[in-house]
Amino acid sequence: MKPLPAAGPRIPLLALLALLLATAAVHAGAGADPRERILTTARQAFDLNSSVAILPDGARQQQEPTADSRFVRGPRRLLVSPTGEATELATASPDPSAASSTGLLYQVACDRAVPASLCNRATLAVDGAARRLLAAFTFPRPVYLAATFFRPCGAETAAELDQCDEKNTLGAAAPAAQWPVRFPGLATALPSSAWVPGYPGVVAVPQALARQLNVTVRGRPVAAVNAGVDIIAGFNALADWWVAGDPAEIRAGQEDLEYAVLHEAMHGLGFGIDSWTYDADKFPNALLPNVASASPTAGSALVQFPALWDAFVVAAQSNGSWTPWLAGYADWTSAAAAAAAAGLAAPKSAATLLAASLADQRVASQAAWRLAAATTDGAVAVAVPADVPLNASLVTLRNTRHYLLPVESAATPFAPGSSLSHWSWAVAYTAPPSKWRELAATGGTANTISSPDVLMAATTLPVSLRGEAGQRAIATDAGWIGPATRAVMRNLGFAVRGMPPADAVGAGGVLSTGEVLVDAADRTLAPGPGATGGGD
Repeated sequence: MKPLPAAGPRIPLLALLALLLATAAVHAGAGADPRERILTTARQAFDLNSSVAILPDGARQQQEPTADSRFVRGPRRLLVSPTGEATELATASPDPSAASSTGLLYQVACDRAVPASLCNRATLAVDGAARRLLAAFTFPRPVYLAATFFRPCGAETAAELDQCDEKNTLGAAAPAAQWPVRFPGLATALPSSAWVPGYPGVVAVPQALARQLNVTVRGRPVAAVNAGVDIIAGFNALADWWVAGDPAEIRAGQEDLEYAVLHEAMHGLGFGIDSWTYDADKFPNALLPNVASASPTAGSALVQFPALWDAFVVAAQSNGSWTPWLAGYADWTSAAAAAAAAGLAAPKSAATLLAASLADQRVASQAAWRLAAATTDGAVAVAVPADVPLNASLVTLRNTRHYLLPVESAATPFAPGSSLSHWSWAVAYTAPPSKWRELAATGGTANTISSPDVLMAATTLPVSLRGEAGQRAIATDAGWIGPATRAVMRNLGFAVRGMPPADAVGAGGVLSTGEVLVDAADRTLAPGPGATGGGD
């Protein structure tokens, strides 16, 4: 997350066909984005497995990150209500995320060089964000949030810091893992061209949601298979943070840490975690699905299942109709598999597979169409069932069964980490960006131009939402998590306070919890009879 005018971060994790515990993926190319390293650092601070892959021969390959001794982990604390006391859990206790109690578990790790006073303030901010999440959602099974406060690049001197591109990034977060889950209702709600061939209704589900839906792997809950952490987050310890309770009011240039933690935690739950990659240097005219950094063996391709978020996204057509964002996904999947099989001498890199898939005219056409929509203001939206009570002024688009809530698609060129993964200004603000400077010049503040859904805006205003009296006016609705944001999280399958459960929704909602696919047929996707995609 960055302040205006930079784009806020979004680091979706690859949910590969053959990869259970996914590693961080960056939308601008491997190693090109500091957020990738931030999340790697956060994982190391909590000593998390980086990946567990099911290989073509059926073997499991587990990669362990090197534990980072720079960090000291604080106690694990469990909250079961927005207003209750946090219970401190003993380090030696069993995995708390698999416990039968409800609520949210959080833990903070700080770089040893971070002053204890800042680490204590950071813990207060994480606690505050956790309480806001509990005010908006009911978690039948505890969600485990792990937050790391780091020195950018591990810099120890001013000279080292000056060369560090992490220093200008406030933070990043992602699901600790994603799981391939079959939803029969989605299989019938979207066209067959939306799915990996042979896997209708299978989407990548963030681990926090998989836990809430009680998804099991061969009869064992997700928590028993993966590390207990659901959301991994990293924050810049050198940023000028303000925390509720600080002796002075927030000043210009400071960032509200609790707000930043809450924003990132929402991404960790699944808000805006999508399926797409954009490389302006290699593929400037194409928005393509993610692919693994390399094929595991010659002739195979690690192709991701589409993200659950994208199953509810639609895009405008020139004739005024809306089409599912995933339509045609099968074409690309088949093209990538065919490209992997062509010339069996060696595994293919991600760039090679993406370039080869664009040789398929259907894929090239779809990739160009998606990029054009993703860079046209108001052209891409999330469909939310119309049974959700939303303010009429918020809903500018709708069809017979759904409200269509626009996501960020105004940035040109496409902004990885911002585009498609946040609300558009039309949802987050009450005035367009062109009016912001004018409003500021006439004394306008955050509450004069922000909607209750400003939390998940693509850009943040340079003011605190918790600061002076009056700015709280936009923070009264479910603890900063506004109605549109709660509606789309309910769409994904979370239990939202004050809203009916998602399984009561008609077509387009989550209709059943399904099962995780980890059997022998789900290791790699290879071309073969019936492996061609169909577009409609």
